[in-house]
Amino acid sequence: GDMELYIPLKGLIDIEVESGRLKKEIEKHQKEKVKSESKLNNEKFVSSAPKDVVDEEKRRLDEALSAIQKLNGQLEKLQGLQ
Repeated sequence: GDMELYIPLKGLIDIEVESGRLKKEIEKHQKEKVKSESKLNNEKFVSSAPKDVVDEEKRRLDEALSAIQKLNGQLEKLQGLQ
């Protein structure tokens, strides 16, 4: 399900490497967010695309926003270990 586990990582991982990985993931989701927002802000797309296509784009936007928020939280916690 939606269960999340938190494991103390201090001393177990390279914080700089993991921070870099998280930043790349955030960047990837930022690009997806911009792409979805661009489509959804395009009146022609919204008015001419089938409802399920528009709904799918809204879902992608929501997922990107959620992922960005979660990854930023992880990055903040990780940086707090330094």
